[in-house]
Amino acid sequence: MQARVLPLERKWTKAATSISDNPETIKVPSPCVSICQMDAQDGVCVGCYRTRAEIATWSSMDQDNQMLLLDILRDRRAAATGVRRRPSRRKKNV
Repeated sequence: MQARVLPLERKWTKAATSISDNPETIKVPSPCVSICQMDAQDGVCVGCYRTRAEIATWSSMDQDNQMLLLDILRDRRAAATGVRRRPSRRKKNV
């Protein structure tokens, strides 16, 4: 028994249309860097510096909250490592 496969152009056309129609609905990629280990002292992930609650709610956050959390994570990482990173070039809503 063969699986039914849609034509390639049909799949891509639908995906490209949904992205280009409303770029505001694109989800921000997860900050996970595949180093998943929780620090026992402060309760944040050693890799991405998120708490368990932030990790659990990432996929249900809207884009604005995800961007806000990325700014918080940048500051949290800088505080933990002592290395300041350059300011974000992500588009901010004015």
